Amino acid sequence: MLHERILVLVKYITDVISGQAQKDHATLRALSALIASLPASENKAFRDEFSTEYADVQLTAVLSSLTKSTNILNDVGLHNITR
Repeated sequence: MLHERILVLVKYITDVISGQAQKDHATLRALSALIASLPASENKAFRDEFSTEYADVQLTAVLSSLTKSTNILNDVGLHNITR
């Protein structure tokens, strides 16, 4: 849902820049205020935390894939033994 809203905002800004949509100054000011209220990604502590979280997610994905593959190999091995 948040992703869809962000896409709508990006489309609006793109359309305004290309001249396909009229500028609504109230909307642009609200969007500017929203962006200004977000934490700066240049902050070293933020980047470090983000990198750690990203690495954790990637590690979890790899472990999940390895677990699934091991389970499949185990099932194939048990199937061949029982024949």
